[in-house]
Amino acid sequence: MKAARLLTLCLGFMILASFGSGLLEQPPTTGVPVAHAYACRSPNPSCPPGVTYRTAAVDVSHLYEAYTQPVEPDDGETFAITAYWNTTDVPCSEWVEVAYATVSRSGSGWAVSNVTATANITDIDVCSGDACGSGQDNHAWSFRLIAQVNDPVAGNFNLRQVEFTTTSVDDGHAISTTTCSVGTAVSPTSQTFTATDTGMWECGYSCNYSGTSLEITYE
Repeated sequence: MKAARLLTLCLGFMILASFGSGLLEQPPTTGVPVAHAYACRSPNPSCPPGVTYRTAAVDVSHLYEAYTQPVEPDDGETFAITAYWNTTDVPCSEWVEVAYATVSRSGSGWAVSNVTATANITDIDVCSGDACGSGQDNHAWSFRLIAQVNDPVAGNFNLRQVEFTTTSVDDGHAISTTTCSVGTAVSPTSQTFTATDTGMWECGYSCNYSGTSLEITYE
């Protein structure tokens, strides 16, 4: 009986030792506290008195055939516009807001609709891009989407970047720039395209301010 009990104790010790050895062999945890995972951002160059906002922008092109032939969307696409503000010193904190807007072809131009602004993404607009023809006979394949973004916010959060991401993309037609006419019906290669404006963060709000660029591709 004593021998059996001793054998049981020995086996139990071996199992515990093996289990403990396995724990010791696990890789050490390398994570960092959540507060330290955020990027830091120094204050952006100051704006004139009374100007508390800046322009974030993306130049959007629609392309087909090895991405060289322009495409005119049948309707357009919807964007999520996500702005990130961060504090200066470690541990850095982050402030995030998401606005939405749809850009569509409207007659001979582009139009913005279904705008959902936020406390600090206060306006969204569209500016004309590449086109051919004139009047009602024109066709276009690019535009500049701009967002008016407050900076800084909540006292000490500084604008770091603004992401423009499509959440839905419509079909379109390839454009012959020689005849300025639409031809082949095409479909987007994805519903999600994204680009990030890391900014010059010009003071004010204008179509003259550029940011990042985004190609929406078709097949």
